[in-house]
Amino acid sequence: RPAGGLASLTLVGSPGTGIARTDAWATAAFAMGPDRALAWAARRPGIEALAVLPDGSKRWTPGLPEHLPASGPADWRAAVG
Repeated sequence: RPAGGLASLTLVGSPGTGIARTDAWATAAFAMGPDRALAWAARRPGIEALAVLPDGSKRWTPGLPEHLPASGPADWRAAVG
């Protein structure tokens, strides 16, 4: 069983955020579990998140679709758009 109720958590940071900081925040947010992690990420300027739960369902912060490419797997854009 995944720790914290998440199978996966991905954070997307704005260019000024820095990869090391975004990675550290992703590790901390993963331990929070899905509800707290998504709420926490939504409050951080320039950070968006995608959470995958153990059952395969996905949840994300409101601004995540803006970071997805227009081209790519059709099911991906539909799933989060």
